[in-house]
Amino acid sequence: MDSGEVEDKREKPPSIQVYDLRQHVQIGFFQLKEKTDYTEESIFSNMMVDVTSANCEDAYVYLADSGHNHMVVYNYRSNDSHIIHHNYLHFDPLFGDFTMGDVNFQWQTGIYGMSLSPLTRDNFRVMYFHPLASTMEFAVTTKVLQNRSLDFSRSNFDFKVMGSRGPGSQSAASSLDEETGVIFYSLLVRSGVGCWNTFRGEEYNEKSLGLVAEDNTTLNYPMDVRVDRNGILWVLSNKLPAFLYSSLKPDEVNIRIFKSLVRNAIKGTVCDEM
Repeated sequence: MDSGEVEDKREKPPSIQVYDLRQHVQIGFFQLKEKTDYTEESIFSNMMVDVTSANCEDAYVYLADSGHNHMVVYNYRSNDSHIIHHNYLHFDPLFGDFTMGDVNFQWQTGIYGMSLSPLTRDNFRVMYFHPLASTMEFAVTTKVLQNRSLDFSRSNFDFKVMGSRGPGSQSAASSLDEETGVIFYSLLVRSGVGCWNTFRGEEYNEKSLGLVAEDNTTLNYPMDVRVDRNGILWVLSNKLPAFLYSSLKPDEVNIRIFKSLVRNAIKGTVCDEM
């Protein structure tokens, strides 16, 4: 994803660029459509690639526009896109206040975290998602997201409320491990990483949610969370709020990358395998 921005100024339209990492060549390019796919308020904060077969032609990309509170769905086969609008993609005004260390600020950040389940029986996936300025988790099948002709006035109830993580649990990125079914998600205010096991069939609430790690110094603003195909959990933390609203201290470590085997991360938590 090329945001097209340089120092918060849009220099060119946002675009999706596809590369073959084995051949080191670009094999796809799609420029988002102005006024429909993006506006001046758009902030493309996250993306999720969905490949449901060995044929890459069937790939989809889901783009979270946290500034305009919508999702862009890109179809690689048709090289086209459409927009998903829903109230669940919007921020919650009750949870837009953040305090991290000595920095206090207010954000109106919508849809951000997205994670995909393994394939279901109908050959689609479940997307679990949440706005950043919110404590709620939601879900929808990708069958709904991929249907560009869908009447959303009739499909509104296909979007499900999973539950709340509780006070002070605003989250940015999330990622699901297909082997264990565990979703990992960042905890911005708590400076930590949480988890929930989708395979257990338990309700999404504070009792079924686990804490993988928490540290006000090393995990200050855990911005990104990813699980790779080898079952390794990666977490990126930085001090973006201090950079934006205060100042960074050059003699301190301001950016960190952590990794752990997924099974080691969930061992002893409520997210552990059954």
